Amino acid sequence: ENYKDEGVILTLSNNEKIYVTVNHLFYSASDGIFKELRKFKDNELLSYYNKIMKKMESITIKRIDPIGSFDVSYNLELDKEPRNYFANNVLVHNDKEADCDPDCDP
Repeated sequence: ENYKDEGVILTLSNNEKIYVTVNHLFYSASDGIFKELRKFKDNELLSYYNKIMKKMESITIKRIDPIGSFDVSYNLELDKEPRNYFANNVLVHNDKEADCDPDCDP
């Protein structure tokens, strides 16, 4: 399959940057569900693991900047539930099929 995934730089309120495709599911601390990054707006909250404090907290999206498309993108596939994991300390889900709650199996 020859396609290009739309890429963005997701900048968090701590100035950390994540290079990611817009169809990737992130956990919205604002809405309590996983949803595609394309559905987020600036100033919405994500679930973030603070490694220094060793606890979960919310972090604000500072901005989402388009950067064109990625020639190659990867999807981490997990065999067992839950299919959630942390990418740059932000809670994400590996399936892009549907919005869902934190325990879902889309």
